[in-house]
Amino acid sequence: MLEFILYIVIFGFIYSLSNKIEVLQRELYSLKRNSSKKVLSIVGKVTTKNRANIAKTEPTPTVKVQKASNSFIKVNKKQPLHVKENNQFNYIKNYFTSGNIVVKVGGVILFFGLAFLAKYASLHSTISIEFRMLALVAFSLVLITIGWRLRKRDGYYGQILQGVGIGSFYLVTFVSTKLYTILPPSTALIIMIIIVILGSILAIIQNAMPLAIFALGGGFLAPILTSDGSGSHIVLFTYYALLNSAIVGMAWYRSWRVLNLMGFVFTFVIATAWGILKYESALFMSTEPFLVLFFIFYLSVSILFANKQKEFNPKAIIDSTLVFGLPFIIFGLQISLVDGVDSSLAITAIVMSLIYLILCKIIAKDEKLQLLSFSFLSLGVIFFTIAIAYTFDAQITATLWAIEASAIIYVGLKQERFISRVFAQTLQLIATLIYIASSLTVNDLTPFINSYYLGYIIIFIASLFSSYMLYMYKDKISDFEHYSSTIFLTLAISILLFAGFKEVSNMNIEMGNMMLIYIAISSLILSIVASKLRWANLITILQGYFALGLLFFISLIPFYESSHPFGSIGAISIGLFFFVHYFQLYIFDKDWTLQTTLHVGSIWLLTLLGAKELIYTVSLFSTNDTYILSALGIFFILMIIILLKSNNFLPKVFKKYEERYTTIGVLGVVAMLSIWEVYSISLSANPSPLPYIPLLNPLELTQLFGFILIFKQFKKDDIVYAILGATVLVFSTVILARSVHYYAEVDYKLLSISTSLIFQMGLSILWSILAMFAMLKANSLQNRTLWIAGTSLIGVVVLKLFLVELANSQTVERIISFIAVGILLLLIGYFAPLPPLKKENE
Repeated sequence: MLEFILYIVIFGFIYSLSNKIEVLQRELYSLKRNSSKKVLSIVGKVTTKNRANIAKTEPTPTVKVQKASNSFIKVNKKQPLHVKENNQFNYIKNYFTSGNIVVKVGGVILFFGLAFLAKYASLHSTISIEFRMLALVAFSLVLITIGWRLRKRDGYYGQILQGVGIGSFYLVTFVSTKLYTILPPSTALIIMIIIVILGSILAIIQNAMPLAIFALGGGFLAPILTSDGSGSHIVLFTYYALLNSAIVGMAWYRSWRVLNLMGFVFTFVIATAWGILKYESALFMSTEPFLVLFFIFYLSVSILFANKQKEFNPKAIIDSTLVFGLPFIIFGLQISLVDGVDSSLAITAIVMSLIYLILCKIIAKDEKLQLLSFSFLSLGVIFFTIAIAYTFDAQITATLWAIEASAIIYVGLKQERFISRVFAQTLQLIATLIYIASSLTVNDLTPFINSYYLGYIIIFIASLFSSYMLYMYKDKISDFEHYSSTIFLTLAISILLFAGFKEVSNMNIEMGNMMLIYIAISSLILSIVASKLRWANLITILQGYFALGLLFFISLIPFYESSHPFGSIGAISIGLFFFVHYFQLYIFDKDWTLQTTLHVGSIWLLTLLGAKELIYTVSLFSTNDTYILSALGIFFILMIIILLKSNNFLPKVFKKYEERYTTIGVLGVVAMLSIWEVYSISLSANPSPLPYIPLLNPLELTQLFGFILIFKQFKKDDIVYAILGATVLVFSTVILARSVHYYAEVDYKLLSISTSLIFQMGLSILWSILAMFAMLKANSLQNRTLWIAGTSLIGVVVLKLFLVELANSQTVERIISFIAVGILLLLIGYFAPLPPLKKENE
C-alpha cells in the first residue's frame, strides 16, 4: 500500500513536471518567435524606405521594380518564420504522405518480404543454406551500392535503398547465427558490429535520419520477424546492445529524436515482453548487466540530445520521454528481476539517485543544460525517496520523507520551482498520515522516551519549518500556497498536541494536569520562536493557547465534587499554565487582537480555580454546607473588591487594561456571585454548632454583603431599584422561612414551609411591613411609582389573607394575620398617603 501511494505521487509529479517543462519551452519559443517577427518587421520597413528613395532618385522601369520586388519576396520566403515542432507522430505522418511516397513504402515492404523469404526458404528450399545467405548478402550489397550512388537524388531515394540494404544485412547475420548456426556467435557479433558501424557512418555522413531509421529499424525487427520462440536471451540482448550502441554513437553527432525514441521503444518493449514470458530468478546474473547497459545507453542519449540543441526548438530542449520514462521503466523492470527483495530495490534506488544527483551537479554549469539539470535533480530526489521506502519500516520512512519534503520545499523556494514545492508538500502530508497510522496501535512504551514520540517531534519540526519557509517567501509563491503555510502550521501544532496526548494517555496519572504542563511547555517554546522570528501566523495561532487550556481545566474544577485543583502536581501545572499565559500577554501585547478577552478570561478562570480550591480547603475543617458556601461567597466578594482596586497592583504593561478589569472583569465575578446568591437560598443556613440567629449568621451576612456589593456595581435607575426591591423581598422571605424552620421545627423544604400556618402568618406581616416602609419612603420622595409598588404588595397580602388564611378560620395564626395586617394598613393610610402628581413639565 505504501509503495502504491508513493508511485501515484511520483507519477503525478512527473506528469506535472513534464507539463511544466513544456509550458516553459513554449514560453521561450514564443519569445524567440516574437523577436523574429520584430526583426522581419524592421527589415521590411528599411527595405520599403530604400525602395522609395530609389524611386525618387533613380526612376526604374516597372518591369525591373516588379522583378526586384519578386526577388525580395522570394528571398524572404526562404527565411524560416518559425521552427516546426519536432513531433514523432508528425514525422511518421509526413514520411508516408510527402516526398517519394512510393519508394518509402516500397522500402518497408521490401524489407518485410526479405525477412519472410529468409524464413520460408529455411523450411522449403532445397538450395544450400550457405548459398541462400550469400545471395541475400549480395542483394544487400547491391542495394547499398545503388543507394550510395543515388544519395543526392530528391525524395531520399538513395538513403532508403541503403537503409533496406543494411537492414537486410542484419537479417542475414541474425538468421545465419540463430536458425542455421552456420556462423558462430563470435563471428556474428563481429559482423553485426561492422554493420552497426557501417550504417551509422553512412547516416552521419549524409545527415540522413531516414537511413538511420531504416538501418536500425531493420536491425530491431530482424529477430522479431525470424523468431520461433527459442534461442538465448544473451544473444538477443547482446544484439540489441550493439544496435543501441549505434544509436548512442549517432547521438554524439546528430540530434535525431525519432531515432532515439525508436530504439528506446523497441528495446524496452521487447525486453519487457521477454521478461513476462521467459524470465526466471535463475537468469538474474545474465540479465541484470543488460538492464544496466541499456540504462547507461539511453541516459547518455538524453544528455547528448539536449547538448546538441544548436538552434532553439521548444520541443527539443530535453526529451521528456527519455528523461522521465527511462528511470521508471528501468526501476519497474528491476522490481521484476529481483523478485521483490527490498534490500536490492533499496540499493537500486540509492544508486540511481546518486547517478542523477551527480549528473545534475556536473551539467549544472552549462546554461544550455539547465532544464535537464533540474530534471535530473528531481529524479535524484524521487529515487532517494523510493530508497527510503525500501530501506526502512513505515515509521522511519515517514519520518525521513517529512525531513526530505521540508528540504525540497526550501530548495524549491530558493530556486522558484513550483512543481518541486507541490511534490514536496504532497509528500509531507502523505508522510504525516503514514506515520500517524503506523503509531496508532503502539502502546505500553515509556512515555516521552521512545522512538515513536521522537518521530512525531521530527515530523512536527519538518512541518513547522515548511510552514515558516512558505511564510517567508509569501511574496514569491502562488496564491494557494499561502494557504499551505497555514495548513502546515496547523498540522505541526496538531501533531505536537496529538503526540503529547498519546504519551500522557499511557501514563495513567492526572491527565488534566499533565496535559496542562505539556501544553504550557510547548507553547512557551513556540512563543519564544514566534517572538524571535516575528512570525505573524504563529503569533496569531498562539492566541488559542488559553482556550485549549480551558478544555483540560474542566476536569480540574467540577463544583459537584470536592476535588483539589492545586493538589499533587496541580499547583505546578496551573502555575506554569498561567505563567506562560501572562508571558504571552506580555510579549505579544501589541500583536494579539484578543488581548482584552484573554486578560478578562484569565481573571474569571483564576476566580473559579480559587473558589474551587477554597471549597476544598474549608471542607477539610467542616462538612457544614453553611460554612463552605459562606467562604465561597466571601471569596467572590473579595475578588470583586480586588478587581476594583486592580490599579494598585497591575504591572505597567497591563495598566491600559485597568478599565476592562474594573468593568467587564468585575461583571463576570458579579455574575458568579449572583449565581451563588441564588443557589444559597436552597440552604437552611445551619450555623451549627452555633445557634441560628436571623441575619446574624455566616451565610446570611455574606448574602447581605453580596447584595450590597452587587447593587453598587450598577447605575442607579428605575430598573435597578426595582431589582433591589425584589431582592429585599426575596431575601427577607428566605430569612423568615429559615426562622420558621429553626424555631417552629418545620422542614426547610418548599412544600413544608409553604403549608406552615406560622410561615403564612409571618409572611403576611412581613410583606405588610415591607410595603409600609416602601410607601413611607415613596411619600417622603413624592414617588408615585414606588408607592404603587408598595400598594401592589399590600394587594397581594390582602388577596393571600382571603385565599390562604381565611381557609383556616379556626386558627390563632389567621386571627393574628388579619389583625396585624389591618393595623399596618391603617398606619400606612395615615402616614403614607398617595403622593400628588408632579407637574407635567417636571
